[in-house]
Amino acid sequence: MENVLIVSGGKSAQAISDLITEYYPDWQQSAALTLKEAKLLLSQREFDMLVINDCSEDSTEFVRYVSECSDTGVVMLVSADDLHDALALSKQTGAAVVRKQPLNRSTFEYSLGLVSGLRKRLLGGTSMPDKTASELRTIGRAKVALMHYLKFSEEQAHRYLEKQAMDLRIPINEVALRVIKMYDLEAK
Repeated sequence: MENVLIVSGGKSAQAISDLITEYYPDWQQSAALTLKEAKLLLSQREFDMLVINDCSEDSTEFVRYVSECSDTGVVMLVSADDLHDALALSKQTGAAVVRKQPLNRSTFEYSLGLVSGLRKRLLGGTSMPDKTASELRTIGRAKVALMHYLKFSEEQAHRYLEKQAMDLRIPINEVALRVIKMYDLEAK
């Protein structure tokens, strides 16, 4: 679940909020009418994402500040006139830029998902579940045992584990555990 700060005034803030709710109903949203209010909210708590509906000089500096001083992802909604400047800012800050007149709903949804996913990935939030990481370590240990005791190459060891799993119709992790028990003295 993401924590989103929407910086926009008037009816557009509600429209942005409605779109975010439509695409990502579990995301928590907060709103700020001005950049000053947004700065205050950002100083009080962390946000995963900032959606800013402005491309003034002040908002450009604000986006630079947020990008340099936090790990908050930024999506900027800009007019066609400001698109060139916003794209240049995007190259410097990593902010996603979406043209707002007319707002392409699928592009907006894609940008939100992209910024969210990249942020999680960069922060290590989309790492493998512990079970999968544990299984990969087990498979790695089994490969090392096969390489050491049977003088297999890494590719041969992997192929052996895969073939045994297919032949015995069991998960490759179970085959790896059997190999470890058979060859690896530390596992006994």
